[in-house]
Amino acid sequence: MRRHEGGFTLAEVLVAAVIVTSGLAGITAMLQLSAYSVREGRYRSVAIFLAEERAEQIRGVTWGAGGDCLGVSPSPAMPPVASTCPGAGADHVPFPDERAGTLGAPFEPFTRTVRVQTCASPGTCSVASPDLRLVTIAISYGSTSGIGGSVGGGFQTITLRGLVAKRF
Repeated sequence: MRRHEGGFTLAEVLVAAVIVTSGLAGITAMLQLSAYSVREGRYRSVAIFLAEERAEQIRGVTWGAGGDCLGVSPSPAMPPVASTCPGAGADHVPFPDERAGTLGAPFEPFTRTVRVQTCASPGTCSVASPDLRLVTIAISYGSTSGIGGSVGGGFQTITLRGLVAKRF
C-alpha cells in the first residue's frame, strides 16, 4: 500500500496560483507605468525640439538696420507683428500661432506659440534696452494618463525664453 503519491495538494496549488496572479498583476501595472513614462518622455523631447527649432528660426530673422522682421506682440495673447520687414507687407506676422493639427506629421498633437516683448521699459527684461527683445516660445501638448489615453482637458507646456539683440 502506497501512502504518499507525488504531487501537490489542492491547497498548495491554490496558494501558488494566488502568488503567481499577484506577481502578474504587479508586472502589468509596471508595464502601464513604463509605457506612460516612455510616451511622456517622447512628447517632452519633441516639444523641446520644436521650441529649439523655432528659436533657431528667430535667430536668423532680420532685426536691425535692414528692417524689423522679428516684430513685437501687441499683447501677451497675440503673435508678433512686424511692420518694417523688407519684402513683406505691413503688419506681417512672422511667427503665427500653430494649433494642434497644423504642424506637419508627426507633430499634430502639439501647439506652438511665439510672443515677443520689447525690453525698452524697465520690468519686462532683466536689462532695460530698446536694442533687446524678450522672446517666449511655448509648446503645448495634451496630458496623458498612466493607463493610456489623454487626461480630459489637461495640457503640458514647455516654455523657452531668451533675449534677442538688435543687429547693428
